[in-house]
Amino acid sequence: RSPYPQILPLAGTILVLDRSGSMAVETNEIEAVQYVQEAGLFLYHSSNDDELVGTFVYNGFVDELFSYGPYDAGNDLEEVDFFAAEGLTNIAGALDEAVDTLEQAHAETGPNGARIVLLSDGVQTTGRDLWDQVERANGLGIRIDTLSFGAADAATMEAIAGNTDGQATPVSEREDANELKMVMTRRLSEIRGRTPIFTHLGEIPANEIASENGIQQWTRTFVVPPFSGDLQAYDFFPREMPKGDFALR
Repeated sequence: RSPYPQILPLAGTILVLDRSGSMAVETNEIEAVQYVQEAGLFLYHSSNDDELVGTFVYNGFVDELFSYGPYDAGNDLEEVDFFAAEGLTNIAGALDEAVDTLEQAHAETGPNGARIVLLSDGVQTTGRDLWDQVERANGLGIRIDTLSFGAADAATMEAIAGNTDGQATPVSEREDANELKMVMTRRLSEIRGRTPIFTHLGEIPANEIASENGIQQWTRTFVVPPFSGDLQAYDFFPREMPKGDFALR
């Protein structure tokens, strides 16, 4: 037996994504359900190698998208994997599944310090008492941050976050789909304790792209605040464009 105490992983983050029928609301002919699932990818792939993270999607039922565990760079979604917007909305059931997962994964030390990020329109149409799950999460030290879409029940989403020391953010008041996605990912970065320092919205002009040794390069200059570290880059491309490789130098 080792004389040294076992170092247990810190409780991580679970994203719960609404894919109910009400999430069919569109921005530039793109349904909100697609945005929230892409947000799941952003949250997942902005994790560090040693972080615990997972995602669930829900309507009247709850489905596991990425199981809760150490970050796996191989996890991804193809277009055919995206869930359609359909069915009723069981926010209580989704929170129950997330809290159960965190409680079981951290049975030895408890899930105190864990975070649930709830993306929804905030209107529960089926399931048990929502507030029982909110109270349960708060009692376990689990924070719930909310991002609301569509014709959101703002009071409900604010109360869910406020009762667990979380933050509520409305991200539906955008007419432009790209701006909506940018606002959403900036907010998720801030929730994770990261500070966005540079964003680019829109197409990259072809005359600004240089090719060298078969590699395309686009150059921009921005200021990195003093004492910054662990710089990360994340990119969203139109669905019809292959993602390819992206590097920040």
